[in-house]
Amino acid sequence: MKVTKLLTAAAASAMLFTSAMAQDTTTIKEAEKKDNPPKVLLDLKGADFSGYGAITTGYSKIGDANACLVGARGGLIINDNVVIGLAGMGLTYPTDREDITGHDYSGVLNRVAFGYGGFMAEYYFNPKDLIVFSAGAVIGGGGLSFHEDNETDDEQHNKGDKFFVVEPEVNIFVNITRFCRVGAGASYRYVAGIDTDDFSDKDFRGPSAKIMAQFGWF
Repeated sequence: MKVTKLLTAAAASAMLFTSAMAQDTTTIKEAEKKDNPPKVLLDLKGADFSGYGAITTGYSKIGDANACLVGARGGLIINDNVVIGLAGMGLTYPTDREDITGHDYSGVLNRVAFGYGGFMAEYYFNPKDLIVFSAGAVIGGGGLSFHEDNETDDEQHNKGDKFFVVEPEVNIFVNITRFCRVGAGASYRYVAGIDTDDFSDKDFRGPSAKIMAQFGWF
């Protein structure tokens, strides 16, 4: 009888142990299932964050003129490669209507203001090398307006067009210091929505060459 009781107790203990192990295994599997994220393009778990700001000068054909545009950009750098931010450019030369159209203008709105900006995304292929390559795009909108020499900014409203813009670009940089890099690039500016007076979309579409200085933590 004692032997039978001992065997029964041992069997019961074994069953309890097996049941506990099965429950633990099920719990582990459930936990693994709950923490089993898919593969993603941008993994932010344990990511490194920094940022930069930059000044940009671009040279492009606008209408019949060789034009200069100046702008700024900046963004959040994720894992050294991906940048998400904002960018903008504005026409600084020429601003005379006749210079851009290539023919005489007899009206009073003889000055042109052109600018655009929006969301910027970039990818840096080898950010820790001396020579760095990147590709990106700006997508957003802008405005074209006309005014007299002595007109205020408030009086310029509704004397032009608003437009949509997409500008893909490629760039090459040299890391000068940990905090500064300079570079040059090329882009193509696509605009849609300009159809006013002497101007249309084709006057502001086209390639652009840029030089840039970035300041941040690289």
